[in-house]
Amino acid sequence: MDVSKEYILENVQNIISDKRKLNIEKLNEKYEEFKNKFEKLFNMCILIDDDNKLLSEINVILKIREDLKLKNKTDINANVEVSEHFAKQYVYPIIGEPTTKQKEIALNKIINGEKIKNKTK
Repeated sequence: MDVSKEYILENVQNIISDKRKLNIEKLNEKYEEFKNKFEKLFNMCILIDDDNKLLSEINVILKIREDLKLKNKTDINANVEVSEHFAKQYVYPIIGEPTTKQKEIALNKIINGEKIKNKTK
């Protein structure tokens, strides 16, 4: 069963409102069904304090989800787009952005099911 964008946004808005009033245990209880369907999204709602940033991030994810549903993107392209979006915000500022060539090599390894070695040790 596919869940509508409206269902997701309504729950996100409600969680944003409730996280100021309820502790984590109560939020888990109240939004158990949503959390079971969208655990990572639920956790984003809890962990990101900036509501505008949260809604912006969720809209990016929902846009990519819609493109997948409409077959405008493949699963791998959608995963890469989401990963790149979040990496630019949270990873690259800390460790630096890899070159286009490094990204291509990593993508080919993912497509071929190879492990990517961590060279930062």
